[in-house]
Amino acid sequence: MTGHPAPAPFGLSQDLRDDGTTVVSVSGELGIVSAPVLREALDVLAGERRTVVVDLREVSFMDSSGLNLLIRVKQRAHGDGGSIRVAPDIPAQVARLFELTATTDYLLSE
Repeated sequence: MTGHPAPAPFGLSQDLRDDGTTVVSVSGELGIVSAPVLREALDVLAGERRTVVVDLREVSFMDSSGLNLLIRVKQRAHGDGGSIRVAPDIPAQVARLFELTATTDYLLSE
């Protein structure tokens, strides 16, 4: 039977570095179904005024839901005295989404 491959399962992990930065690694598809899971994790970290880096290297797909989430959480963290940014090593599909929406510099900056 031919068809579309099954979507990559969504995954999320956190790693606290020695410098106090929390790296949140995301894998699989970041869309309307999985975005709330990531939002919850980032909201907790933003509320703790942490420095957070979101690693999207293993994201196979991201839509406007994921993009909107990253923008909103970054705005909230900044307003609360925290810092959230996306790690610069992003997949081509995610880079293209950031380019089309002119959000690359904003999301990758401190």
